[in-house]
Amino acid sequence: MFRNLKIGCYVLLSILAVAPTTGRASAQETQAKERVVLVHGLGRTRSSMWLLSARLEDAGYEVFRIGYHSLRDDPETIRKDVARQIDACCANYAGVTHFVGHSLGGLVIRAYLDQTKPANLGRVVLLGTPSDGTKVVDNLKEYPWFRWLGPTTLSLGTDISQYPDGEQKPDYSLGVIAGLSGPISRLNDPLLPGDDDGLVSVESTKIEGMKDFLVVQSSHAGLRYSKGVAEQVICFLRTESFYRPEAQGNATNLKFEWEYF
Repeated sequence: MFRNLKIGCYVLLSILAVAPTTGRASAQETQAKERVVLVHGLGRTRSSMWLLSARLEDAGYEVFRIGYHSLRDDPETIRKDVARQIDACCANYAGVTHFVGHSLGGLVIRAYLDQTKPANLGRVVLLGTPSDGTKVVDNLKEYPWFRWLGPTTLSLGTDISQYPDGEQKPDYSLGVIAGLSGPISRLNDPLLPGDDDGLVSVESTKIEGMKDFLVVQSSHAGLRYSKGVAEQVICFLRTESFYRPEAQGNATNLKFEWEYF
């Protein structure tokens, strides 16, 4: 009897000795996990970023997808809405918080970071973001049907009133990826001259002060689904630079550019 009691006590003490240590390790792992805030583009919802979100999670990041009403609200309303959501998820987070935005989402992120800096701001990656506007808006904004797309859409032209108003030169680690859609970028020259991803020119995505810049073979929408682009995003978040596979012409030749799934 006493032998069984001694064995039972030994097992119980062993469990109690191990349990607190395991709990502390788990808390440290959760604390150390880096977060990524994902922001979608014009006319989309947070669900449009699901594949990029899944790939970032597979790489070990905790991901928060932010949604907003891009076709209804004006830029300032969007900024406040997005700021509220980001503050709710990350304002008091002790770990590193990165940001990744597609298209208009990149401008929304820049507008937020112009006014608010998380305590442990990590790195920022913009995908096909029209930082200098797009001539597509310049050429279509006078058509009544185009004006139905809302005030934020109309603010994406190349004149001085472009969104976001009064944007600052980034004082954080910023990487920019632009898409080059090949033949499509020639067919749409009347609306958008030069190299582009179908909606945004390569030149328009460049930002003074960015840490790294990469052009890949991709359509505008394809940037958020491309496996290769996701790998480049992860590379920048980890190393503050993109990697360069074999290049062809003006764009990096990602062999996996259309391997969306």
